[in-house]
Amino acid sequence: SGTGAMEDYGYPVMPEWEDYMNMIKSVKISDGITNIGTSTLFFCMALTDITIPGSLTNIGFDPFFSCYSLMNINVDQSNEVYSSIDGVLFNKTASELIRFPMGRTGSYTVPDSVASIGGSAFSTCKGLTEITIPGSVMNIYNTAFIGCDSLSDVYYEGSESDWQKIGDCFIDLTNVKIHYGANA
Repeated sequence: SGTGAMEDYGYPVMPEWEDYMNMIKSVKISDGITNIGTSTLFFCMALTDITIPGSLTNIGFDPFFSCYSLMNINVDQSNEVYSSIDGVLFNKTASELIRFPMGRTGSYTVPDSVASIGGSAFSTCKGLTEITIPGSVMNIYNTAFIGCDSLSDVYYEGSESDWQKIGDCFIDLTNVKIHYGANA
C-alpha cells in the first residue's frame, strides 16, 4: 500500500519482496500509486493476476518481465491512461497494445482498434502459437515478439505491401509464416 511512484528494479537492485517473488500469485496495486517502475514484478513466476488502479499514470519498461504464469492484467475503469480488454493491457483508447499476459497459450486476435503494438507487448509469450493482426495496425516495435518460440502463424488482415511498411518484427523467429489478407 502507499501512494506515489514504485521504484525501478533489476539487477543489482532487488525489491524488498525478493524472498517472496516465487510465492506471489495476485497483486492489487493500491489506489494512489501513480507509477509502476521498471521490472517491479520481474521474476514473480507464480503471479497470475494483477489489478492496476485508477490512479496509475505511468508504467515503466516491462514491469512484468518473466511473469510466466500471468493470465490477466486488469485495469480499474476509472483509469484515464490505461485499459484492459479480456485481461490484456492497452492504452485508454485501446489504440496501443502494451502487454499480453505471458502465461496465456494458443491463439490471440488483436482488436481492430489497435494501431500500434508496443515494444515488449508479446515478448517471451512462449505459449502463443498464432496471432491475428488487423489491417489497422501501422506500427509494431521490433522487440514486440522476441522469445515467442512457439509462434508459427501470423494472420495479417492487411496487404503484403502494408506489412512491408510495418517492418520486420519477426526477424529472430525463423519458423513464423505470415498470411496476408487473412483471418485465422
